[in-house]
Amino acid sequence: MRAHEANAVVRTLPFTTLRKTRSHMILRLAGEPVQQLYLAHKDCSVAAQHYTGETNFEPLVKPLRAVPRTAHSGGGVAAGS
Repeated sequence: MRAHEANAVVRTLPFTTLRKTRSHMILRLAGEPVQQLYLAHKDCSVAAQHYTGETNFEPLVKPLRAVPRTAHSGGGVAAGS
C-alpha cells in the first residue's frame, strides 16, 4: 500500500539522499565500476575530458532498470513511496 493511499504523512527527502540510496543499490547490483559511472558528473582529467571520446553508459542500463523508481513530490523525494 502506498503512503498516499493510507493517508499517511510522508516527509520529503532531498536529492542527495536519493542519489546516495540509488548509488548504494547500484553498488550491490553491479559493483563499484558501475557505481562510479552512476556518480560521475564528468571525467576528472584533462585527457579524459577532451581527448578520449565519449563515456559508455551502457553498463548502467540494467542496474538502473532494477532500481525502483520513486515518485517526486515538490522539491524533494517522498520517503516510502
